Amino acid sequence: MIVLFHELYIIVQTVIKWIRLKPCKQHLKQIKHGKHVKFDDELDGRKEIVEEMVIKAVSVEVEGRPPDFIVDRNDKTVNFPFLCDELTISHIKHSKTMFIMRGVSGSGKSTLVKLIGNMYRDSRICSADQYFMKNGEYRFDKSNLSIAHEKCGEKAKKACLNGVPVIVIDNTNVKRWEMSSYLALAFTNNYPVVVVQPRTPWSKDADKLAELNSHGVTADIIRQKLRSFEDVVPLYYGWFIDEQQSNMIYQLGRKSLEECLRIFPQFKDLLLFKSPDLLEAVEKELDDCMLKCTEWYGWHFPELKKLVPNSLIYARVVKQLGHRKNANSINFSNILPRKQENDLKFTAKHSMGKDISDEDLILITDLCVQIIELTEFKDNLEEFIRNPMTANSPKVTENVGQVIGPLLISHADTVEQKMYENFKLNLTKILHCTAMFMGTRRNPAPNSDTYPNMDIVQRSYGSVHDLEITRITVTPRTIGAKVQLSKQCLKLYEKPQEKEREIMLRTIMNHNSVSLELGRAAHVTIGTVPGIPPVTTNEDLLDILDAEMKSKLENIPITVQKCALGTIQNVGKDLFIVNLDSPITVQGLYTGFYGGSFNNSPKK
Repeated sequence: MIVLFHELYIIVQTVIKWIRLKPCKQHLKQIKHGKHVKFDDELDGRKEIVEEMVIKAVSVEVEGRPPDFIVDRNDKTVNFPFLCDELTISHIKHSKTMFIMRGVSGSGKSTLVKLIGNMYRDSRICSADQYFMKNGEYRFDKSNLSIAHEKCGEKAKKACLNGVPVIVIDNTNVKRWEMSSYLALAFTNNYPVVVVQPRTPWSKDADKLAELNSHGVTADIIRQKLRSFEDVVPLYYGWFIDEQQSNMIYQLGRKSLEECLRIFPQFKDLLLFKSPDLLEAVEKELDDCMLKCTEWYGWHFPELKKLVPNSLIYARVVKQLGHRKNANSINFSNILPRKQENDLKFTAKHSMGKDISDEDLILITDLCVQIIELTEFKDNLEEFIRNPMTANSPKVTENVGQVIGPLLISHADTVEQKMYENFKLNLTKILHCTAMFMGTRRNPAPNSDTYPNMDIVQRSYGSVHDLEITRITVTPRTIGAKVQLSKQCLKLYEKPQEKEREIMLRTIMNHNSVSLELGRAAHVTIGTVPGIPPVTTNEDLLDILDAEMKSKLENIPITVQKCALGTIQNVGKDLFIVNLDSPITVQGLYTGFYGGSFNNSPKK
């Protein structure tokens, strides 16, 4: 169903693009070595027949643009992908993107803003300078600067709430903190951020900038701004997927989880015990039992709680003691230290408590048994949640006692719905595939100092790429989508964990011929349970792929079962992978994440 939905979505998008392009076919021209590109008339201009040649200069006139609107792709100051690349332009027009401009006065920032505004006619440009425009004249008043920025922020917020496809923040943004409110706004409203800085040769020449800027800013002020201009490096680079396609991936994750539960019933047991709601239910039941026990037994031996503050030990003492008059005849050495035992016996003899009936003692003893049983179960459950891969995981089929059994049954009635909530599969956040995790200033990742300056990174920043989703991974703690990267995307991809795993696998397998493909850990994190960071999806994916490799090298067959999406494999006790019958292609905008977190936390 989801695959058919995706195919229908692609067909509809193709038709829409064709209809939009057809009326202006005669306006679309490209100049290559002085020659016009020819079109195949039978395909209504959708297919270009061109000779293979180096692009000397390219002028683009698109969809009703004025005749003087020209972007020279050979001009490095303006040849950004979002102004020149047709795939990128089309994607941005039909999704949501926030451009945050950076640059001092005179650097060419305003020129880029005009080009973006002309290219994306539905865009909204938000600038503090707009506040100082009076009757077409710029009248700057420093005392009103904070008000101007407040108005700019309000305009940007309104544009986000209205779902404007392209928002441009046209301020100098010399310091990182000046961008922070817009970064938060973009994150909250699912706008990937593209930070744009002019590439003009004079962008750092204070004298030239003073000469060119239209606001009369002096060279000394510009020089001061240049000195305080901060480098803004993202937390990570990646391909960001728009809301509509992200929603389709969430549906894939939900369906994959449903298929795992249907085909492998034991997986439900794992998820049931992994559920934080179960731990919460056990803790609540334990608290209720303890409250009743101390209250009821407190009438008979009120001093005991102060002598034995630990709930579990208190329950064991009461269970063994019964009536307080038995204290002197009972040996508590297996529960209490000698001094504490002596204090208990002395206090029991002189207690101010009331007598208690045998019927009440039976009820209290039963509560003590429940407290002991629940405490032991809670400890085991907490250990399982911390280490879900342990072999000693609890099982529903075991004899868990009269207290825990009904608790599990009542909890299991809603566990499937809780699973979707725990994995956050009902979110509307945009998803992404990480290309390079940069780390932080205090803890930078390897190669983080050179990666942003790589030519391929600078040329690709702000461009759109196709990502092919081939498989869905499901474990008790994560759900992810494995991504097959193109050759172009692989040039932008760096994941040191892959090499580390390859070396480890060689050592474990004692097999020097183990050689793993670059990009095998590329993925989209669809969901994680509470308390599990998204980077865990990377670990689970590599665990699954390593298990597959190990089975292949040792000639151990893996059971493959048919499912609604294709086939499904259980490669380990709690490691599942769904192989899609038809890979699904989505588009991702290659940019950086500069603050906050998509899907709650940074992802590697």
